Amino acid sequence: MRVELGQLVRDRYRLEAEIGRGGMAVVYRARDELLDRPVAVKLVTAERLGAPDREHLLREARLAARLNHPNIVAVYDAGEVDGAPFIVMELVEGASAFRQRPTALGDVLAVARQLCLALAHAHEHGVVHRDLKPENILRAGTDTVKLTDFGLALAPASRVTSDGVIVGSVFYLAPEQVHGGAVDGRADLYALGVLLYEWTTGELPFVAEEALAVITQHLYAPVIPPRAKVPSLPPALDRLIVRLLSKSREDRPASALEVLESMETPEAWSSGETQADIPTLERIGRGPIAGRGSELRQARGLWARAAAGKTQTLLVSGEPGIGKTRLVQELVALAEVSGGRVLQGWCYARTAEPFGPFKQILRTVVADLAPVVAAAPEFVAAGVLTLVPEYQPRFPDIHLPLSVDTAGDQQRQFEAVAILLSSLSQQTPVLLVVEDAHWADSGTLDLFRYLVQQTRERRVLFVLTHREVEPQDARRLHEVLHDFRRGNLAVPLPLRRLDRRQTEAMLASLLGEAAAPGVVDAVYGVTEGNPFFVEEVCRALAESGALVHADGRWQLPDSRKLRVPVNVRVAIADRLQALPSETRRALEVAALCGQQFEVDVVRRAVPLDEASASESFEPALRAKVIEEVPGDPAAYRFTHMLIPATIAEDLPAPQRRQLHARQAPALEALVPEAYESLAHHYRSAGEGSKPADYYVRAGERAYSLYALPEAIDHYTAGLEIQRALNQHEQAAQTAMHLGLAYSADFQFEKAQQAYEQAFDLWEHRPPPSLDPAAHGVTLRYAVDEPFTLDPGMVVDDLTAFIVGQLFEGLVEVDEAGGIVPAVARRWDVSDDGRHYFFHLRDGLRWSDDAPLTAADVEYAWKRNLSLGKDSIARLVLSGIAGASRHLDGLAPVSDVGVRALDDRTLEVRLEEPQGFFPLLLSMFVTYPLPRTVVDGPRQPWTEIESLVGNGPFRLAEWRRGEKMTFEPNPFYRGLRRGNVARIDAPVIGDYETVLVQFDEGKLDGISLLKMDPSTFQQRLHPAYRRELSMTPALSTLYLAFRSDRPPFDRALVRRAFAESIDREAFVQHTGVAYLRPARGGFLPPGMAGHSATAGPPFDPEEARRMLAEAGYPGGAGFPTAELAFGGDASSKANESNYLTATFLAQAWESTLGVRVRLTRLDWAELLRRGREDPPDLTIGGWSADYPDADSMLRVMVQGHSPLRWRNAEFDALVEEAARISDRKQRIELYQEADRILVAREAAVLPLAYAQGRRLVKPYVRLPRLPSSLMRLKDAFVDRP
Repeated sequence: MRVELGQLVRDRYRLEAEIGRGGMAVVYRARDELLDRPVAVKLVTAERLGAPDREHLLREARLAARLNHPNIVAVYDAGEVDGAPFIVMELVEGASAFRQRPTALGDVLAVARQLCLALAHAHEHGVVHRDLKPENILRAGTDTVKLTDFGLALAPASRVTSDGVIVGSVFYLAPEQVHGGAVDGRADLYALGVLLYEWTTGELPFVAEEALAVITQHLYAPVIPPRAKVPSLPPALDRLIVRLLSKSREDRPASALEVLESMETPEAWSSGETQADIPTLERIGRGPIAGRGSELRQARGLWARAAAGKTQTLLVSGEPGIGKTRLVQELVALAEVSGGRVLQGWCYARTAEPFGPFKQILRTVVADLAPVVAAAPEFVAAGVLTLVPEYQPRFPDIHLPLSVDTAGDQQRQFEAVAILLSSLSQQTPVLLVVEDAHWADSGTLDLFRYLVQQTRERRVLFVLTHREVEPQDARRLHEVLHDFRRGNLAVPLPLRRLDRRQTEAMLASLLGEAAAPGVVDAVYGVTEGNPFFVEEVCRALAESGALVHADGRWQLPDSRKLRVPVNVRVAIADRLQALPSETRRALEVAALCGQQFEVDVVRRAVPLDEASASESFEPALRAKVIEEVPGDPAAYRFTHMLIPATIAEDLPAPQRRQLHARQAPALEALVPEAYESLAHHYRSAGEGSKPADYYVRAGERAYSLYALPEAIDHYTAGLEIQRALNQHEQAAQTAMHLGLAYSADFQFEKAQQAYEQAFDLWEHRPPPSLDPAAHGVTLRYAVDEPFTLDPGMVVDDLTAFIVGQLFEGLVEVDEAGGIVPAVARRWDVSDDGRHYFFHLRDGLRWSDDAPLTAADVEYAWKRNLSLGKDSIARLVLSGIAGASRHLDGLAPVSDVGVRALDDRTLEVRLEEPQGFFPLLLSMFVTYPLPRTVVDGPRQPWTEIESLVGNGPFRLAEWRRGEKMTFEPNPFYRGLRRGNVARIDAPVIGDYETVLVQFDEGKLDGISLLKMDPSTFQQRLHPAYRRELSMTPALSTLYLAFRSDRPPFDRALVRRAFAESIDREAFVQHTGVAYLRPARGGFLPPGMAGHSATAGPPFDPEEARRMLAEAGYPGGAGFPTAELAFGGDASSKANESNYLTATFLAQAWESTLGVRVRLTRLDWAELLRRGREDPPDLTIGGWSADYPDADSMLRVMVQGHSPLRWRNAEFDALVEEAARISDRKQRIELYQEADRILVAREAAVLPLAYAQGRRLVKPYVRLPRLPSSLMRLKDAFVDRP
């Protein structure tokens, strides 16, 4: 608004003269014509003031108007005129403290006491000043002080112009005001500390030419005690000022009255000691950053562009100590003062926890982001929370996705984090920083790359810092950097060493004044301009007494005797030696944790009580050896990685081992899932087998996340230890897992080397300590009746469980999801991955005592391929050379690349290398078959009278619908880990009957594969929690559309049906603990390639529109479709598939106006109909036979008869994915195929993801495997 003297504001206040002007307002002397009194009128003129800021100012002014205190300028009125806020205040005659600064100690304390009284009154009434500075302190006469402008400060973000310039005073800004969070009265106490510092020393504690550099010091730089500048200052007052300037408000005095009490003690007036008593180190500060002007300008420009909505990525690189973190701190300060959100994580040496930096980020922000997380789609919240599952209890309505044995798979987390990040950037610009990426795990780097690629038009600045390391030392990092360069996605910012002039500027910043030329020459000569080394050498010289402050300047008393540390490690060691022994002892333990450490872990390991731990770390904090971790009050970190490295290297080896031995159990008690760190500590302590156990667990976790390089590293480390301890069986399993990891990474030569180790170790394993046939027990386990006993025809879990007891393949699956030799004692794979030679064990016999040879395996594979196009073998074995041509009728079966070279050797040739091929060998279609029996005269050969197998058990009795009895196969020579000699298996007719037998102690366990969800939830889940065993499963419940005939031959119709179904409501309708809504693709959570966003949306309006476009408006003319589901005729009306079917039918009728006919078929009939004449719609479920997307998208989709769906693009994607070695590209191909399947074409609709379940007595130990893979030969029964 335009203002002229004499103007009447609001028809009441006549402006008479301008008496003050600032960056945001002009103050006028005026007269209140209504009350005939002089007043001061402040007119806010800041052009960039938005509506929220105007409302805030007026709201705070109205609050301040309620204050009535002699040391507070009264507020009479407030409002707006022509859109500009104005405030009418008491007119105070006198100068501000800016123009009339208190200088004498008595005057300083007198003014400060009155300020404390004013602040105490305001804080008591809920008013925080927020802008305490000399200009707002008015001195009315000689004795009275009045504080003005309560609550009228600009928010920090309003101080930043569009081009990144910071306006307004920042010298008195508390750190929490920069962070943008809620502030309380302690922010005013920080500003009071700045005022006291300025008035007692004549200097501000933090100064710089640029406002941002001042803000950075508020956030990070420790304050130089005022007595270092004025030695005569009373020590008590010095301590009070330093306490007021604490970075954390928790460390400041709790109230203004507490400050007042401190100033009124006699100690506040007592004179200080001499200058010589002040530690020299305390005189060295951390001033503004030096020598990085152009780099800072470039970084600020990227932030400005990112804040405007154009995603930017900055790659900061350089040698250790070059200042990467310091540059990032400047950028963090700018982001925070601009109102942006900072997400920051660090990578650490030795413990490359998968997604470590992103877990750190989420741990610091999940609590603050609770509303954002809760408001996000559940799959996003769930995907994010799998990275930090400890926060899941805060979100009780969010169900975490299922997984194999970890919190979730890589892709689900990628998409969830990307969506959350996009959501955050809509509210405010985001700065996402990952530091020290040269130590990053592959998952972290892949996620960072994914976020950069997927958030192109967002208000996000990504920053990655890393050392300039050789490609062989950080292969994954260089791959990501190459991708960024190739796609022009990032701006590189290499940092170089400072030249002499810049080093001189840095010394002046550290010392607070220009250093003598001799000091500059000496420091620059040995440091060559490395900033961290400059600081450490400077501090070391001060600690040693070589560099002193005397006569108002820094001097070298005797430069001829000057000993400059020859390297940074010597400088660090010199500084550490000056610390108290208790502090050094705690730091020695902390250093073995890496750069960041948990206080409780160190406290347990030293050991120290809580108070002693705090006292021990205080000197290190003052000496700038360690610092607090923002957002984590339970942790500290060393100010540079070279400090803990120096401490650790200087420890004698015996002491280092002893400290690791104390630290490992402390960490184990507090963070038992820290597998990588626990492995490191236990190994460094020389603790036997424990490190191997943790390395293997870390490898399993990395493998399940498809972090293959980390899995390989962890397995290799664990294997080395197990071999040294002669743990042959454990080492063999680890070596096999290592081989599978190499195979999945298409490194077949190294895979073979690992396999060779496994085979050699396997042959040296100790014999079983118990012969189950002679000394074993009977397991009483109720089962579902199988549909067949032919391994080549197994397509369901019920049958797979039974057949798995009677037959055995070349390999078997272990509890970690890997494989171990079974019929095959070893195998060889060619370097190109196309050729396998399997060598069978000696003395193999069928259960009729006939020899089992490689010809039986060749026969089985070729026979199963010849069962027809509906055979599962068509897909499982289609990668074998010649198999596809044979299936198409273009080549005889003799051309198929499976051949018995002799009785003990089987040759297999593949069309293309397959990283997952060894896992296929666990599928039943690869099991050997006795040719003379299968093709023999006694048919059907699967009847009990004719059946011959090679598994650990033989079927002794089968009364259909009643009971199956299994006895040991006397000719089985495989490994038994359990003590079960006989299995009495009642066939489940109805669950109530077997549950009664279980309760009466007549059964040891019950298979729950066919128990309907309602019975499970209502009858079982609440009553049998102790006996209920939930097992990992890669399983999807789905709806299949028959796509080869009308009306579902059109994708538009299928999509309309799919988008009519609310999967969230569906799972709530069933109310089952082991089901989770399938909002994503067909690939389940826990499987690499799972896409949490691939599924079709629930959109009834769009569904109706699509059906109308297809020619059926409102369902008119749509034929009645058949919806088939499995279930026994005797099942109750609340049986699970019936519930599912009725839910779907009701949804389609209410949304689309169409009706479907429900058909309940028993399981055998449902399978037959699927092969011969599939219904229009089928409810089904599929569990992966091996933990690879190939098992779901190729084996199930292409081989599932009820679909009758073919898509050339889908087929090409899954076939290419099966061949290629690049795991990132492989996942992307599977994700695209999944999107085609469930979203674009809607050939299937995923309904829910499921977990395995069974009921067992506490004295029974069953292998922790899905039922289809569980072998009861490894069960152990210890019945009381």
